[in-house]
Amino acid sequence: MRLDKLRGYGPWFAFAVPFLFLFSMGFIFGVTVLAFPAEPGGQPASWFGDAVAVWLILWALIVLAGLVVAIDLEWIEHPRTNTPMSYVGLAGMAVSTLAFIFFLADGIFNLTDQIVFLTDAFLVFAGIGVYLVVMNLVGMRAGLLGRILPWIGIVAGSLFLVAALLVVVGLADGAGLAFFPGWALYLGWSLWLGFRLGGKAPVSAPA
Repeated sequence: MRLDKLRGYGPWFAFAVPFLFLFSMGFIFGVTVLAFPAEPGGQPASWFGDAVAVWLILWALIVLAGLVVAIDLEWIEHPRTNTPMSYVGLAGMAVSTLAFIFFLADGIFNLTDQIVFLTDAFLVFAGIGVYLVVMNLVGMRAGLLGRILPWIGIVAGSLFLVAALLVVVGLADGAGLAFFPGWALYLGWSLWLGFRLGGKAPVSAPA
């Protein structure tokens, strides 16, 4: 499927990001409750590993939904969004998505060492940070996202960039202090963006 066929689906995938996240949290909570016995020290059920793999796939769907939103934002037909900066934002989200999928594969198959893990974490944080900052600056300049929504995205992106910086300077354990509020703001931004873009039924791009 050509990427331009994704045009118009952005609002629906923007809504999907926070709802998939909530579903994934409820899923892993239920799995944990059901898989572990009430007695301390008991072993989890034999299907627990498969359930965790499904949970990781849900997270892959979350970041892929975010990438579809990025693609849709980049294709908004507006003179002020037709700029190389839009491609920088889209590239940042693409890098973050690929790095996160590799991170999930590493969690399932245990493929890499600590250095590769930290590099992957940096790419995830930096990519989504660049995407949020750049695309919201472009959207604010074009007047497409209102007054408040772009600032939420910019602050969220800045927090992701701080998390990436903490990984680079060797303070990866503290990256969560920037990542978790940044992720919470990103979820709120994505939901609001879905409403902002209209939530209309997608229209296929012309052939």
